[in-house]
Amino acid sequence: MEKKMGFFEAISQVIRKSFVFKGRARRKEYWSWMLFVALLAIVVSLILSMVVISSPESTLGATALLYVFALVVFFPSLSVTFRRLHDIGRSGWWYGGYYLVSLAVGVFAGLFSVASIATSVNDSDSIASMLGGGIVMLVYGLAAFVYSIVLLVWSFTEGTRGSNKYGDDPKREGIEVQNNL
Repeated sequence: MEKKMGFFEAISQVIRKSFVFKGRARRKEYWSWMLFVALLAIVVSLILSMVVISSPESTLGATALLYVFALVVFFPSLSVTFRRLHDIGRSGWWYGGYYLVSLAVGVFAGLFSVASIATSVNDSDSIASMLGGGIVMLVYGLAAFVYSIVLLVWSFTEGTRGSNKYGDDPKREGIEVQNNL
């Protein structure tokens, strides 16, 4: 028998476990949270857009509120993703690796931009260096894209039935299994 979980129960569980990176999260919990955050982001963005349109001088405040929103949903999103990966028997650090690859792409892009600008003055090799840097940046970008596809597939993957090294099956928690012999 499977423990049922509604949409709002899933949302409240993610909020309660905002800083809990141990254990497991089932697909219902993960995707309910992601849908909730997406819908909330749309509503917040629309409201702030209307505020900025009606009062352009409030752009800085609206941007600050968007950053606050991102920070508020960051830790619950991070923890539920770690726990979702645990549900399929994978380390949550696979998601941390995604951030590292993305960070590497961003840092490289920034360094490449600065280097390109610095060497573009009277440097005959600047086109070659820009092309080489662009190729490396493309490879990093493709790696981040492939990584995100793998994480997406894993987020849809059914969790391990029964206990695994990350904890008990969240679909069965709190349910006593009766054997009909």
